[in-house]
Amino acid sequence: MKFRLDINKAIAASAYLIQKAGGRYDTFVLIKTLYHADRASLVKYGRTITGDRLVSMDKGPVLSSICDLIKGKQVNGHPGALDRWNQFISENQNFMLQAKCAPEMGYLSVREIELLDEAFKTISEIPPYWLSEWTHMVFPEWQDPSGRSVPIDPKEILRKEKKSEQEISEIEEELAALNRLRVILE
Repeated sequence: MKFRLDINKAIAASAYLIQKAGGRYDTFVLIKTLYHADRASLVKYGRTITGDRLVSMDKGPVLSSICDLIKGKQVNGHPGALDRWNQFISENQNFMLQAKCAPEMGYLSVREIELLDEAFKTISEIPPYWLSEWTHMVFPEWQDPSGRSVPIDPKEILRKEKKSEQEISEIEEELAALNRLRVILE
């Protein structure tokens, strides 16, 4: 099961959460909130919001490309992603991000905004110092990567959430069709 990063949705979702947090948002909290929303979208709708790669890192599961963008790194396979990110999101200063300007929010559906709101509410209730440990306990797909980055198979998340192999196969087929369509439209 392979997702394709949608840089426009990733920026819109990040900026939305930054604005929801009052205009400044901790980078660590942002990445956990985005992971939570993407995971919920996968389980509920069979696809993530951002299309980013899910990985286990020492401090819990994260979205790989968005982590790179936050760190100011270019994203493999997306040559203009960092420039586009920097148009809308300020550089990481003291582990805080700000939205420079509002991106086109039309990239996000109503249901995606609802999932972002739910994730924001949940994560906001967890003290930041406990967030890493919380993600280790709440997201059973997380594996201790021993200082590395280990990919998380979306199918494992779906299995842990009691989706049948038939449901997983249907999601995979639909995702493959969507990816083919995106290649044609790009």
